[in-house]
Amino acid sequence: MSVRETAAEIEEAATRWLWRRESGDWDADSDAALDDWLRVSTARQGAFLRAEAAFMTLDRLNWDAEQATPKTPRALPVMSRRWLIGGGLAAAASVTGAFVMLKGQSYVSPVREIRSIALADGSAATLNAATALRVDMGGEVRRVDLQRGEAFFQVHPDHARPFVVAAGKLRVRAVGTAFSVIHDGDQARVVVTEGVVETWWSDRPEARTRVAAGEGIEARRSEAIVKTALNDGGAERSVAWRLGRIDLNGETLDQAVAQFNRYNEIQLVVADPALRGERLYGVFDARDPLAFARTTGIVLGAPVRRSDGEIRIGWATPR
Repeated sequence: MSVRETAAEIEEAATRWLWRRESGDWDADSDAALDDWLRVSTARQGAFLRAEAAFMTLDRLNWDAEQATPKTPRALPVMSRRWLIGGGLAAAASVTGAFVMLKGQSYVSPVREIRSIALADGSAATLNAATALRVDMGGEVRRVDLQRGEAFFQVHPDHARPFVVAAGKLRVRAVGTAFSVIHDGDQARVVVTEGVVETWWSDRPEARTRVAAGEGIEARRSEAIVKTALNDGGAERSVAWRLGRIDLNGETLDQAVAQFNRYNEIQLVVADPALRGERLYGVFDARDPLAFARTTGIVLGAPVRRSDGEIRIGWATPR
């Protein structure tokens, strides 16, 4: 019979993992062991993200309180970093989290970069590449405005202060749960991996749609919110990017290439139009487009050619 971990035990374990990684006692086996530990639950993933974000924040203590963008950080000496992680990361998280989470703080993750942040209320957010959001944790409602891109939220429970994400006109309300939101122009998508959220259009608050773990919604402005069931681990696959993975379960080659190109300077190109609709399966390292291209080439029987700045899959003209 498995023993349920307490939140304190999970936070402590996450701190130990981070300490090991930053202390230099780390190899490929350690990386695999950490992946296995994280894969068990979103609670573990959230705890590790919070520990990581608190650690990274230690480099940003010279931020200008009036600026949304940090100044160039002053790097702490390695031993200072290790002492803070090993001896006082929990305290550092609370202090630096309160410092960074100014009222109306903005965050941006650049193109090809994923960013983890710790929010002042104890929640964690992971921003996919090319994402911008603004947060306000003060007041009776914890508010996040997802201006563009995609973010994954692990919400610290607080029944007195709901957590509301705005993606254009779409609203997503949670109390304590884990979910992702995509905001792309007039379209939005929500996927829930833990708990339940409530969604609605801001001008139609009476028409609400509840979305539970393993479900998602597609929302296009002026149309109804459409709820779908994500079977066979689909919810977790859709947010695999936060762990640096691309998990394909029947996506087309075109769709897979678009995902890889989001994270890499070397761009994938489908040279043969006949291959674009081919469906693919497997889990890949988001930062290794060449390995993906070679695997795809073997599966589809297509050549793979690498040149400056791009990797071409397939023949450009009929053979």
